[in-house]
Amino acid sequence: MAAVPPFFTVHDDMVICGIDNVTLFQGRTQTERIAYKIFSDDFTTTMDSTIDKLNEEFKTLTRLTIAQGQIRLMPAIKKNIRAFIQWCRDEICMGQDPTTTPFPVVDAAKLLRRMKTHEQYVYGSKLMSQQALPQDFTNNVQWEDWNTHPHEDFLEIYINMAPHIGEAYVMDNAKVLVLLSKFIVGNTEAEATLQAINIAGNGREAFNALRTHYEGEGILASDIVEAEHTIKELCYIGEKPKMNWSMFERMLKKAYAACNKHEGREVHSDAMKLRSLQSKVTAPFYN
Repeated sequence: MAAVPPFFTVHDDMVICGIDNVTLFQGRTQTERIAYKIFSDDFTTTMDSTIDKLNEEFKTLTRLTIAQGQIRLMPAIKKNIRAFIQWCRDEICMGQDPTTTPFPVVDAAKLLRRMKTHEQYVYGSKLMSQQALPQDFTNNVQWEDWNTHPHEDFLEIYINMAPHIGEAYVMDNAKVLVLLSKFIVGNTEAEATLQAINIAGNGREAFNALRTHYEGEGILASDIVEAEHTIKELCYIGEKPKMNWSMFERMLKKAYAACNKHEGREVHSDAMKLRSLQSKVTAPFYN
């Protein structure tokens, strides 16, 4: 007889967060009350949760009198609950079922950083590049002040986290191969590239083969060569039809992001970027 797979509830994860699961108030523990009051004992409610709303819930529980069932949570437990929200969002967004896995509380710090990154990404995406016009640039400005989109590759975090197993992946993988095969019909070079490898039902393998063929790999990859050229040669000499400030800003940020992605680390420090930016802005009205 096959073993019954484990099943985890919001209540179970609140226990993992460190909430008191012993003291009773009107027949319910603090973990049960919080799981129901804040999350309705439903993982999907985390998709609509906000930190402000969560903090208000914490304050409400704290303001209660002892006779009303006051709950005071330690700062570390509050952090764990915030991390739990981000973990649930990740699981749901990637098509995973949070009831099959216990909340990995040991990853709380990493999850909180991801939550902060997500908030900064959303905020930065709403900003207009005009907030960093040339006349606002001085020797005292910080790179963060000018770089309004510090997390260009944030969405790739989720792409990289997506599992390459399971029924959904198998179906999507096969669909990608069908689409790629359709798009390259008549392109003998691309067709020959795929025919040279075994890609039966493997769209991911086909995509990687085509990308390597056309973009190269390692130090010869076209994206990194182009990015390094942009960082070295790109300049802003004033508002021109083919190169205004917004275009200059966008191209430079994209080049830095490409270098970071290729190396898997931050290649250029903020100080390096700032020094480079000073030499690149050569518009007459700015000197």
